[in-house]
Amino acid sequence: MNREKFLALLSKKMRNELSPGEQEVFDRCVAENKEYRQLDEAIGTGTGQTMASLPGLEARLSAIWERIAADDDAMPAQIKRPVLRWAALLKIAAVLLLIAGAIVWMRAYNKSTKEERMLVLQTTDEKLYTTLPDGTQVTLNNHSTLEYNTEFGEEKRKIVLQGEAFFDVTENKNIPLQVLAGPLVVEVKGTAFNVNAYKYNAEVQVVLLRGSVEVSRRGDRTDKVLLRPNQWLLAPNTAAGAMQFRIDSVDVQMAAHLHWAEDSLVFRKEQLQHIALKLEKKYGVTIEIKTAALKEKRFSGMFVNESLAEGLEALKMAYPFQYKIEDKKVTIR
Repeated sequence: MNREKFLALLSKKMRNELSPGEQEVFDRCVAENKEYRQLDEAIGTGTGQTMASLPGLEARLSAIWERIAADDDAMPAQIKRPVLRWAALLKIAAVLLLIAGAIVWMRAYNKSTKEERMLVLQTTDEKLYTTLPDGTQVTLNNHSTLEYNTEFGEEKRKIVLQGEAFFDVTENKNIPLQVLAGPLVVEVKGTAFNVNAYKYNAEVQVVLLRGSVEVSRRGDRTDKVLLRPNQWLLAPNTAAGAMQFRIDSVDVQMAAHLHWAEDSLVFRKEQLQHIALKLEKKYGVTIEIKTAALKEKRFSGMFVNESLAEGLEALKMAYPFQYKIEDKKVTIR
């Protein structure tokens, strides 16, 4: 097999695009050609990854091989034989260097692409209850927008909020959760808090119910304060001028204001096990789901003034199940 054909197959192999027939040809080629076999073994044990859509890879590899081959042809005949083995190794080294550089570039490109991509949740006249991939529960108030990064919880937990949301954060000491709201950054590792950052508000409000949160100024993380449970922070909703934090204790009026997150419940394609957690808070009950498969069934709906029994009956219309309410305990199967 000539080098151009081998390089084309090698490139396809790195992208996991070889057909069964091409794989058979490739395997036979590396078995019969020691030089090709060395290259395949070096790449196969060194990358462990695919190289999806790297433009011009075949052309760039071919150019290196042709340049080295041209140098070989230019050598006097009497010195070709001693350097033949080294020429083959140079070819392998050159190709490996190019591939290694391409892999580094692809990893950096993929990482930056993931970081830039954000998934968006948006509400109009209804609230939305959802569970993020790491298990964090969010209730998004009316006319609010929440964006969160792809692969949320794997390497970072970044949220951009416009409007108001209540967060019950799954603890992860290694990956803090950051909420960017107006001029503020709220960073937590596991806690429950409320953020009100509507654009038309003169101030951004952060109310902490449990745990602790660090609130800082976007662009200047040294300007920060630490909130304790049942504290209420207010800061000017502007990036101009010095940041003035005001902290007070949560009073009865503020506690009543936070009931917006509990008086209605909207969920879209949420697992029943996550909906049950919200139902427990709303109705003051404990819910046990006996059937494992049922826990992962997804439902969409809205509870406002319905009783618990009425709400469960509505869910049954989407997927049949049985339930029993005994005092403050609910069993679903």
